[in-house]
Amino acid sequence: MAHSKRNTSLAFFTTHERSLLKNTWGSQSTRLTRDSFLPFASCNLCLQPARAAVACASHGDIFCRECIVSNLLAQKQEIQRLEADEKRRRREGEEEARGRIEEERERSVREFERTMMG
Repeated sequence: MAHSKRNTSLAFFTTHERSLLKNTWGSQSTRLTRDSFLPFASCNLCLQPARAAVACASHGDIFCRECIVSNLLAQKQEIQRLEADEKRRRREGEEEARGRIEEERERSVREFERTMMG
């Protein structure tokens, strides 16, 4: 049973709990092999060896020309979509504010007329 499941008042692990975790947790069971690393000059987007390699000047990342162009176009489209959504939300907010102002104006006119009529 795990330490947190017992809800004990101890602020530390017991020897038994530590021995249970020793076999399944930590760097002993998770060794990195050659398969864990990408070969040199592999694209950071498609993770394959880079075709027509392009390097980022500021960070030194390597990309395939096709991958980076398609990624930049996708980012540009996403930014345009977000800007259009923001513009639509702003326009709706302005229309709602104008509607509230108009309703307030009409209500004040009706109230004025009602007070003048007696």
